[in-house]
Amino acid sequence: MFDGSVLMYTIIAIIAVIVLIGAGRIVLQWVRRMQLRRTFGTFEGFISADTLEPDWLPGIFRYQQGKLEVLKLHSISPMPVYTFKREDLDILRISEGTEGLAAELPEDYVLVQAKYRQDEFLMGMTFDAYAGLSAWLEARQIMGFGRY
Repeated sequence: MFDGSVLMYTIIAIIAVIVLIGAGRIVLQWVRRMQLRRTFGTFEGFISADTLEPDWLPGIFRYQQGKLEVLKLHSISPMPVYTFKREDLDILRISEGTEGLAAELPEDYVLVQAKYRQDEFLMGMTFDAYAGLSAWLEARQIMGFGRY
């Protein structure tokens, strides 16, 4: 005969497994985020491919040899969402303050309008992160100089 308590224990076991999987994912995201934040050459920020009505994606920006990678902040995937080659990335404009699109960002962030090849996009970051990014871009090699 079918016992009602078996069904109840099965449901409780299924709920416990779901809760454990959810908690495990949260812990893995937290560990990944802490590991990336402590890595040299990373900073937190926001990115949006839409320059008119931004849909901000929180991410961790990571400098690599000749490229800038953007990883999702709330993910366990080690793969970057965006990868920008250093020689094709340019900063067009920076906006400070709380006017316009910058109002959607945290208070201490600046809005950076950038161009990668032919596509324009927006980034939000602290001014210190912007200073590091602009210095990193200015230090790139220029074609024809230093190459033999």
